[in-house]
Amino acid sequence: MEPISAAASVFGVIGFIGTVAAAASSFMRDFRSARKEIVAIKKELASLRAVLEILAEDFDDPANTSLHESVHERIVDAATNCSRVLHEIDDCIRGLHGSRISWVNSGKEEICNLQRKLEAEKSALSVTLDYVSV
Repeated sequence: MEPISAAASVFGVIGFIGTVAAAASSFMRDFRSARKEIVAIKKELASLRAVLEILAEDFDDPANTSLHESVHERIVDAATNCSRVLHEIDDCIRGLHGSRISWVNSGKEEICNLQRKLEAEKSALSVTLDYVSV
């Protein structure tokens, strides 16, 4: 797998984080009762962005050009999984806009589950980052 492919995956997720964060902020303004859950999502997004930005910097480091192909594959897989969860979060938030009943009935639980999934994916990327840093 090409390092460029891994870098492109990382940069793509970084870009989409901004979109999801903006949707989350808008949702939080409209649904004050969702503040706690949306703040947790936004913290996870910021943490994920930080990990991805460090990985992106590592791709620019000439010393890391010889990273094993399996590391690049792991990064692409983790970035793909993060992107999938981000899309689920974005779809959930956009689908709940304007429906307080949906938020109370299922949205809150769904957002909490997605936040945990995103945290797990970020953790996988963090482990890879630790490996790259060694």
